[in-house]
Amino acid sequence: MLTELEPDVYQIDLPAAAEPYRAHLFDGPSPTLVDTGSAETVDTLWTDLDALDVRPERVLITHADFDHVGGLEAVVDRYDPETWAPEQSTLSGTIEPDHRFGHGETVAGFTAVHAPGHVDDNHAFVDESNSIAVLGDVLIGSDRRGLPPGYF
Repeated sequence: MLTELEPDVYQIDLPAAAEPYRAHLFDGPSPTLVDTGSAETVDTLWTDLDALDVRPERVLITHADFDHVGGLEAVVDRYDPETWAPEQSTLSGTIEPDHRFGHGETVAGFTAVHAPGHVDDNHAFVDESNSIAVLGDVLIGSDRRGLPPGYF
């Protein structure tokens, strides 16, 4: 399911067996996809990107868990975008990102914020000027864990 959160800012829900995965798209002069879902969810990703008629030119990875990076090879094969991944991430597969980033660096207009938690390489992307943040797995809402609405 595709949800426009703000003008040209989309949340892409990628249904999976256990719980939904998410990617985010920032449609602008250089369309930027944040995370790619798992390898099993790329068909949904294609459907939603095709519906928007958008080809990502950049892919930013928040961390190397399979539900955030599992579709990376397929995205690179289909769109050939510029790729960015945390300097701490070990990516499986054949893709070596074009760029690595660390805490405090500017990546595609975002500030990368190292926010380790359940994994050491987790990063959030913050755009203070537009009051937008993509948190990776820093914060998971009630819809992901069966809690009542409003709980995190």
